[in-house]
Amino acid sequence: MPLRAPHGRYLGIGLANLINALNPQRIVFGGILTLAHELLMPVIEAVIRERALRWSRETAELVIATHGSDACVMGGIATVYHHVLSEPRSLVRSSNNVRRGRAEIVALPESLPLLTRS
Repeated sequence: MPLRAPHGRYLGIGLANLINALNPQRIVFGGILTLAHELLMPVIEAVIRERALRWSRETAELVIATHGSDACVMGGIATVYHHVLSEPRSLVRSSNNVRRGRAEIVALPESLPLLTRS
């Protein structure tokens, strides 16, 4: 039994239980799992085929995150972009300069705690 088999087996058992309980359409492997997906996925898929209910298993898709181990960082950046683009005036000091086309950028609002200075 290769070293990867126990890890893949336990992940497969856990995922099969989640597939049976929640019936997800997609399961995305991200973070550090993307680095080992070539080794783990065959074992995980075999255990899921063995343990998950057929109708739940057939609708669940196992995919690897597009951004790999940077997925969390990319999600954080997307959150900031969304906030800035949806409320650009919250980043600009309201003064007469704004009306004249000379905006002053101020600190990010407290609604973005991840970006506060330490």
